[in-house]
Amino acid sequence: MLGANNMIKTIIIFMLALCCTFAKSSEGDKIMKFRIIYVPSDTITIKTKANSGKLEISETKCIIEGDSNFEINLNNIQEIEPYSMPGTGSMIKMKYDNKPLFLSVVRLNIGGFFVIVNRNGTIKLYNLLKKYTKEKVKSP
Repeated sequence: MLGANNMIKTIIIFMLALCCTFAKSSEGDKIMKFRIIYVPSDTITIKTKANSGKLEISETKCIIEGDSNFEINLNNIQEIEPYSMPGTGSMIKMKYDNKPLFLSVVRLNIGGFFVIVNRNGTIKLYNLLKKYTKEKVKSP
């Protein structure tokens, strides 16, 4: 029984170390990078499968690389607000060029269905988007 507890502790430590490597960002060149999940949809439920990707944000644009690569000009963001639904964790709900998008910074993602959300990373991304857009932004 003692061996099983040590094994569980080792797995948890390994997962935490793995999660920390995913959440790194580089601030020196004014480009922040985040590992995210995103859902380009008007609504989201607990059963919605999210797309995995990476987000790079600078002062003028936001680039999402994943299942579908696209670029968002930050001047075209019409609405941005924090969003939380029981069972999903912290998310950002935004609207750009009349297209809806839910996104969240993640620590761990398994197939888009099982996700461990990085709440602090999501708040950091929200604050960056709010800082760079400065228009039509709802406060938490």
